[in-house]
Amino acid sequence: MRGVSASPREGVRTASHPPREEELREAWDRGRDVVMRLWARGGKRPMAWWYLEAPVLGLAWPGADRQRSTLWRAPGVLGESERAEVEAEWRRDFDAAKGKGVRERREHYEFHDIPAELVEKWQAERRRHSRMTKAPDVASSVEGREEENTGTVQV
Repeated sequence: MRGVSASPREGVRTASHPPREEELREAWDRGRDVVMRLWARGGKRPMAWWYLEAPVLGLAWPGADRQRSTLWRAPGVLGESERAEVEAEWRRDFDAAKGKGVRERREHYEFHDIPAELVEKWQAERRRHSRMTKAPDVASSVEGREEENTGTVQV
């Protein structure tokens, strides 16, 4: 790919002369709203945001594979609808791992960047639901024992 054709004397940097920090900040300030509207979605942020805004929030670039969970954990970064969208996608990914072995499930959750907090919460919900649907009716089991009771005491 070729550099920008205008010369540095005209105020345009070439590929061999990258922009200075203040130029990046000025460009970000001018175009931030458009860039964020176009690319800040699905629990992800553009690299300019990570470079210029994330450090102010105490965040560092976690890599493309961990970006969503990092932003999900950061208070106030994702809006309510974006957070709900990401959680719904993770829930589908979580449910898709049902029936896999322990190691396969763990790798699946990691691959999809599902936060451990949500995995634990959803596993607990699944266990509760499973117990509720498998629990025998207490009244019928008591009645069954009464029917078996012949009046003799076993010691």
